[in-house]
Amino acid sequence: MAFEVTPAQRAALEAACETLIPALQAPEGGDKAYWAATPADFNVPQQILDLMEAQSPAEQQEFRQLLGLLDSKIAGLWFGGSWAKFREMPLERRVEILKKWMGSRFNLLRKAYGTLKKLTMFLHYGSHQNHQNPTWGPNGYSGAFGSVAGPKARIKPLQITQDTELTCDVVIVGSGAGGGLAAGLLAESGLDVILLEKGPFLSGEEFTEHEAEMIRKTYDKQGAFQTKDGGVTIFAGSCLGGGTTINWTGAFETPDYVLEEWAKDHGLAFATKDEYRKSMDRVNADFHVNTQNSPHNPQNQALWRGSEKLGERVEVIARNVEGCALHPGTDSCGYCGMGCRRGNKRGTLSTYIQRAADKGARIVVGAEVKTVMTAQGQAQGVKAAVNLEGGKQVNVTVKAKRVVLAAGSIHTPAILMRSGIQHGGIGQNLFFHPTVGVTGTYDAPMNPWLGVMMSAVNKEHLQMDGNYGFWVETPPLHPGVGAMSLAWETPGRHKSTLATASHMAAFIVLTRDKFGGRVLLDKDGFPVVDYRLADYDRNHMLTGMKKAFEIHRAAGANEITFPHATPRTYKVKTSKMSAEAWLGNMHTWGWKANQFALFTAHQMGTCAMGSDAARHPVDPSGQVRGFKGLYVADGSLMPTSAGINPMMSIMALADFVIRGML
Repeated sequence: MAFEVTPAQRAALEAACETLIPALQAPEGGDKAYWAATPADFNVPQQILDLMEAQSPAEQQEFRQLLGLLDSKIAGLWFGGSWAKFREMPLERRVEILKKWMGSRFNLLRKAYGTLKKLTMFLHYGSHQNHQNPTWGPNGYSGAFGSVAGPKARIKPLQITQDTELTCDVVIVGSGAGGGLAAGLLAESGLDVILLEKGPFLSGEEFTEHEAEMIRKTYDKQGAFQTKDGGVTIFAGSCLGGGTTINWTGAFETPDYVLEEWAKDHGLAFATKDEYRKSMDRVNADFHVNTQNSPHNPQNQALWRGSEKLGERVEVIARNVEGCALHPGTDSCGYCGMGCRRGNKRGTLSTYIQRAADKGARIVVGAEVKTVMTAQGQAQGVKAAVNLEGGKQVNVTVKAKRVVLAAGSIHTPAILMRSGIQHGGIGQNLFFHPTVGVTGTYDAPMNPWLGVMMSAVNKEHLQMDGNYGFWVETPPLHPGVGAMSLAWETPGRHKSTLATASHMAAFIVLTRDKFGGRVLLDKDGFPVVDYRLADYDRNHMLTGMKKAFEIHRAAGANEITFPHATPRTYKVKTSKMSAEAWLGNMHTWGWKANQFALFTAHQMGTCAMGSDAARHPVDPSGQVRGFKGLYVADGSLMPTSAGINPMMSIMALADFVIRGML
């Protein structure tokens, strides 16, 4: 259903968007169109309201309350010092109010500011009109790279137009690294398989390479997913192929010391035996993992160069691609996070799911599974809802004696809890590999959105403290996500900074978190993600950020910027303070929720597999305890965080579980 607000609330939202990105006079030599562009040019306020349709009723109500606060004269007096609504104030006063919210000691206000800022920046700089956006001019960003589209996958999803009941041998929920693999293996074994995916089916030219458009189509909650306190932005795939369709193609094997933990501390004996090794070898082969398609673009060259100068270990990243990018920025697009237009990525969509479809598996997209049906401890199938065009919803019941849940570490536990399946470990120990970016500005053009987005990794500090630490990679820095990540203090300063984006290189620090969060259900049955960075993990993250700073400096960066809400930039050549002294003050900047940009693209845990019935809701075979025929085959099985990009670890676990089923 459409998300509706009052005219006054809409006016308040429009005022907030125009405060964050107003029309400004261009400085001498500046691009006039860039400085004059406002969110109204891309209908950003309406886009935000449309995007809110993908949020839960509780989140929608919270957003209405935020707009109501902006429209309150009492709030205007309290925050702005005048008896006026936010939209009635001059720009300078409105800017000061948002700055107060940004630096408030109350997280409720910081979250409100952060939500408005992230959505406005992402949609303003990531949107297009007829493939153009005047804000791209200063950087030479083209929006769509213009890759020649590969052929559309030979998949024809089952069309559901009314309440429907289906029957099969195995029903699979989710189509990512675990679910897609499960569909392929089970269908090829001769079983009648139905695969249910919440998101849409896109392939070939449907991957338009336009940032905001594709993230809204292929990411969970249209890319606006965040934790309960707003402190972590959650990137998770929601399309056929799941995360393997939109991830950055880093194909890492599970570290041996993590496998030893799983075997020793959680009773997963297979993790250190040939069984797991064979599973990993199979999925590496099926995903065509190789290092021949990993040439370095300029920012990966900077990571490599800086790491080597520091004497630290840096490696080429193996990737699940073929025929990709041999000449960064020319043959290589750098748009993997928006789906692979040319079909070079070997995700589950082009491998296991295609194989499943070829063997007759039925695939239903747009199907959100609500509950698992059970009777006398035996799986009976699932109940789902399918959204049709025009907002109509129909029900689908799939009857099957075996159910494979692979909806990811947030939705798999939510389905189990909605189904009345109880275990103290369900929803607990949600791991994120919390991720922050450190940006360097260089003399030479970096064009960080072009070329292989991640081809180099610094692993020197993976085991900084026992088996816990961090690693450093590079992300693609497209304008929308880049703008929402950069500090905003005044509109002019933010626009000035973003105008130099073509000379920026971003390093991301990923921390192996030891202490996780949890997934709960709200009163309407929607998952709520509660995750707070533990002091132990935060200390590792801060150490990793200092290391990213050192790598940038060694690689020749002129300025280095941290992801704090208020600008924290060190000018390498002109600062009067030594870098060591400047970094020594980091702990005083404030590292609570919404004081800095924190992301996760790796969700793990919540339905831990293990031998202890009290701790592990899933047994070592992958079966939910107490329920015959109910299996889990996704990242929620991990009893700890993987300690490296987890796609291949998820697939190896799923391969082990599904072959055990067979």
